[in-house]
Order: sequence, then structure tokens, then C-alpha cells
Amino acid sequence: MLSADDVLLARFSTTKFRPGYDQGEVDEFLDRVVQTLREAGTREPVRRDVSVEELDGVTFRQTSWLEGYAIDEVDAFLAELRPSLASRPIPTPALDGPSLDRTPERAMDPGRPTGWRLVGQVLEMLTIGERPTEPRPLVRPPEAPRASAKNVVVTADEVRWRARRRVEGRLAVAEIRQIVLMDLEYSSRSSTVLIPYALVIDHAGAVRLRAVGSRSDRRLRQMWDGLGVPVVQASFLAGRVKDARRRWPEAFSFVHAYPVSTTFAVLAAYMLVVVPILIALGF
Repeated sequence: MLSADDVLLARFSTTKFRPGYDQGEVDEFLDRVVQTLREAGTREPVRRDVSVEELDGVTFRQTSWLEGYAIDEVDAFLAELRPSLASRPIPTPALDGPSLDRTPERAMDPGRPTGWRLVGQVLEMLTIGERPTEPRPLVRPPEAPRASAKNVVVTADEVRWRARRRVEGRLAVAEIRQIVLMDLEYSSRSSTVLIPYALVIDHAGAVRLRAVGSRSDRRLRQMWDGLGVPVVQASFLAGRVKDARRRWPEAFSFVHAYPVSTTFAVLAAYMLVVVPILIALGF
């Protein structure tokens, strides 16, 4: 059976742009469960206590656009919680029983954004890119070389490549922690295409090589099989270049990730700097 601490420390996967349970409602309900289990046998039941009947009939508001909790995980946890509450029969308390106005413990978790903080994170994700979940090196690594998949040679001992301007490089397999594969979206007026990328990551978490393939090229996914290091698929909410840059800025340039912003910045600089100079010179 679950204890009060088990409920307090429970964590659920989050959902974005798909159905999920409202985080505030789930947290508030589980705070009451924590309170019920923690103070069992130490006082008379009060109205905030959770009974098995309430657990069986509880419903939560669902969210689609905002961040929520995975529905299947919450439902499974509530089912696992039932024996813990069933082992403590709770008689119906008097309506004038004492109330416990306590700040919810789970809701105090600073890792859960609420209110304007949540709005800010949504705007950040839409404009700047998805926030990385894994820690990055304290010192930004140098820019990673970029090579086409046809210019990359993989053996059991090393990875060799010829990057732009015919710059060659190599990396021993002992220096490689993993290979990260991803498909990034590129949109035009008429269509959206997916371009495959592979990042060679060292043990410090830095990208040592960025390899790119063509839309119909499967070689980029298969060429790492004989290397003997983990090959993982990166997961993004939208699969944009800006999302990849936020995780690995050494592999994707600002211009590559934010072409529209770069264009507007260049135009603004031209209008504010170049045009006044030309006018002053009499052109």
C-alpha cells in the first residue's frame, strides 16, 4: 500500500497540446490524500479527508493546449491508491467539523509553473524554442563541424569526416558517448519537409559532429550500427530547428534556427544605420 510520502513524491509525465488532467486539480486532490493518510488515527475525521467513495468518483478537468498530467498515469496511480484509503474507514463527519486551511504541499513545488509563469513558458516555447530538460556543459563548447552524410565514414574504431571547406576530422569511439538522431522540419509556402540529422555527442555532453542527410537517405540512420555506442532518437514537441539549437547551440547557428528574426534584424540595421549614412553622404 502507498504511504503519505509515496503520494507526496508522486510524479507524472506532462502533456502538451494533447489531453491531460489539470495539474492544479490533481495536486489539490492528492494534497488532501496526503493529509488524510498522514493524520490517520491521530484525530477525528474532517471534511477535507478523502474517502474511498470520493476517490472512486473523482473527476478532473482536462486540458489540451496547456501543460497537464498524463491521464493514464494519474488513473493508474489512483487505482493503486485505493487500498491505502480502504484500510482506513472514514465515517461521515459533522458539517461543522474543524477545517484545515493548510497550504498544499504538492502545490508548493516550485518546479510546476502556474499563472503568468506558465504563460511565459508557453510563449518562450513558441518563439524561442522548447526548453532543454537535460543539463548542458557549464562552458559552451566550440562550434561543431557540419558534414554531409556522404562525407562521413564510420568504422568500429572511429568516425572520420570531411566538413565544409574540405576540413577533415576524426573522433575515436572511446570519446563518443552516444549518437542522437532527429528529423527537423523545414517549411516553405507550399510544403513542409523533414531533414534527418545525426549528432555525435562526447562524454561531456558536447556535439563533436553534426551530420545531415537527404530526405530519402536512410544511410544516416544505419551507418552507426557498427560503432558500438548507444543510438537514440531525440524527441521534440514540434521538431523545429530552434528546439534543437536550445539543446545543442554548438550544432545549430542562430541564423539557421531563427531565419525570420535574422532577416528582420538585418533590415532594421539597414534602415537605422546604412540608410542614414547614405542620406548624409548625399546618395
